[in-house]
Amino acid sequence: MEKMQKKVLFSASDAQGNERNGFIDANTNSEAIQKLEENGFSDITLHYDAISCGNRDDLEGLSERELQRIANIEIQSLQGVGSGTLFLQALRQNWFVICIGLAGCAWGIYSSSTVFFVLGGIIALIAPVISLKNLITLSQYTRLHEATALGEHDKALKLIHTLRPKFKAPEMAFDLDIKEACIMAKQGNVSGAFDFLAPWQQKFDFSSPGMYESRAAAIYYINGDFDDLLEMMREAYDKSDNNQMILLDLISMEARYGDIDNAQSLMSNIEMHALAPMCLPFLDWVRGLIASRANDPSASNSLAAAVSKMLEYGNDSITLVLLALMTGSYARELQRNGDNEGAQKVLHNIWPVLKENGDEQLVQELAPLMEK
Repeated sequence: MEKMQKKVLFSASDAQGNERNGFIDANTNSEAIQKLEENGFSDITLHYDAISCGNRDDLEGLSERELQRIANIEIQSLQGVGSGTLFLQALRQNWFVICIGLAGCAWGIYSSSTVFFVLGGIIALIAPVISLKNLITLSQYTRLHEATALGEHDKALKLIHTLRPKFKAPEMAFDLDIKEACIMAKQGNVSGAFDFLAPWQQKFDFSSPGMYESRAAAIYYINGDFDDLLEMMREAYDKSDNNQMILLDLISMEARYGDIDNAQSLMSNIEMHALAPMCLPFLDWVRGLIASRANDPSASNSLAAAVSKMLEYGNDSITLVLLALMTGSYARELQRNGDNEGAQKVLHNIWPVLKENGDEQLVQELAPLMEK
């Protein structure tokens, strides 16, 4: 049985030097880059790791122009562009169709034709209504990330229930189930969380090897079971054929709770050209974590660089938990170096997220600074 290829969102320069955004069919980042290079693209940036991308049935049958329009909107949403701006852009990019519809309405009024007026109205509204529907879904997904980051479990569960009928792709449905399973684990039902996710394991062993283990390992993290967490993350990487996102997750876990020599060794497997921009702060974070455990004074600089790069994503709810964890690592290093004031300053805005998502030891070390 052949795997269905994923739709990987990319930015690149075409053979004429023009900037292009779009989607490429591939199952791995390396495959995506190879295909794009074969088609004459250069300066390639992949905005998601292929393992977490869906097949995107919603993109099937669309023209190249329409695919580029959708890619532009999705990339801008990643860069923190507001929903209102995205909606106006969608209207601008569909201006020709909207104008045809409005012309039909005008002709209907002029000729007293109800049929022309109604058809014109439908044509004029199709693009705005579809764009508005998509933006509402995006807004709900953003609010779900915020709710889970802040530990607002009831709100998160309601949003998960709302989004389920809209998220048909297995990867997105799995993402919702992971979020629900993590809430179950935080509420003390660890075995129930694993049972809830179990049906996904066989599915992803075929389509995205390692994805199930890499995401389900979060339950062990929530439970503070770091030995099993590391074992599951190592299994995920072994299955994944050197998937870069899973590799970075494993390295960060090794650096935090495992073998720093193994973390350092795994760094040699990183393929910089295959990393999405959002992954780059991981490298400074890992260097800082390794240095911290080795009592190397360079740790503060690396951890500060990780936080700084992650802050470039602004208030993006998707990166909020990662920002909190990186900030927590940096604050702990400042605290250990006697700079309590500096630690308090960097933690000031992110503390509610870190308190909800940091491991117990980290939160206990930093709590005296924040809860006086």
